[in-house]
Amino acid sequence: MNSRERYVETLKSKLDQWNAQISKAEAEMQASAHETRASYSEQIAKMKKHRGDAEAKMREAMQKSADDWENFRKDFEGAWSEIADGFTRAWSRLK
Repeated sequence: MNSRERYVETLKSKLDQWNAQISKAEAEMQASAHETRASYSEQIAKMKKHRGDAEAKMREAMQKSADDWENFRKDFEGAWSEIADGFTRAWSRLK
């Protein structure tokens, strides 16, 4: 397994974790009082947007050749960090 493949596997694992967090937030929203559902809904929408952005970046990474991967990785890591930070902020607002 090359560097890109290992990196993509790590990203897939993180996306699985985010999917679980989104599912948990959706369940909590359903169990919450009507007044707080709008707040849950807003944060869940943000989490889903960040997850979608991350999935798009992961697909882009998967399409890179081994030669292109190292150059792409530097830009990718910055973008991924921003996406992950956004997801984490949305998640933390639900606690």
